[in-house]
Amino acid sequence: FSGAAGNDPAKMYVKINGQKVSYDGEAGNLTRALWQVWTIDLLSLGLDLQSVIQLSVGIEGNGSGILYIDDIRLEP
Repeated sequence: FSGAAGNDPAKMYVKINGQKVSYDGEAGNLTRALWQVWTIDLLSLGLDLQSVIQLSVGIEGNGSGILYIDDIRLEP
């Protein structure tokens, strides 16, 4: 993901099959223009590649600004 310098950051999360996983980095990372990687271990959620049927990305709270998401992928 990549953000914009003027963002008012809040906490980012994903939901995978309804399980919420909060971003474990600093909220300020959402203001960085450099692309950043966020890796989530599916096994730690009791999931494997074939069991993922729904994925969504969200922001909690009152953050505002621009956030770019690219290359969402699932790997064994």
